[in-house]
Parts: sequence; structure tokens; C-alpha cells
Amino acid sequence: MKGPNPTNSAHATSARRRKRASTPVETPVEIPPGTKQINAGPLLETAKPGIDPDAPLTLSKAIGVTAATVQTFLPALISWAVIVSLIFGGCCSNVFALETIVK
Repeated sequence: MKGPNPTNSAHATSARRRKRASTPVETPVEIPPGTKQINAGPLLETAKPGIDPDAPLTLSKAIGVTAATVQTFLPALISWAVIVSLIFGGCCSNVFALETIVK
């Protein structure tokens, strides 16, 4: 009984997919009449990526940095405090209760 070979069939399918993916489809872009076309090339060539390190520190930047720092470290500090309070609160209170019962 002869049937389709799954290896050849899968290879042929992947070859077709590669061929379709490698062939770019060019669709013309129509600009409506009266629309001004903007060339952003010169601006993008001189733009500096990221924050300018030479910019002076302002109050809004300081508040932003402080808020980011608090939002980063506050959850970690809260979970640390909960863990420490559960360990020492539960464990030590049990030891103190056991000492008073035994005495």
C-alpha cells in the first residue's frame, strides 16, 4: 500500500512556506492628494538615544527617580518584613508560651 510519505510531505510544505516568506509582497501606498509628506530622516540622524546625561537635574526628574526607586524596593521590603515577623513572631512566641507552660 502506497501512501504519502510524511517526511516528504512535511519537507514540501516547509519549502513552500519558505518560498512564500522569502517573496516580499509589495503593495503600493497611495497618498491622498493635498497631503504633505514629512521627511524625518535628518531629525532621526541627529537624535540622541535615551536620556541626555548633560541635562540638568530638575525637581520632576528627582521625583520620578525617587518614585521609581520606592516602587522597586517597597514590595521587597514589605515581603521581607512579613517573612521576618512570621518567623520570629510565630517561632519565638511559641517558645515563650512553651517556657511559661513548662515552668
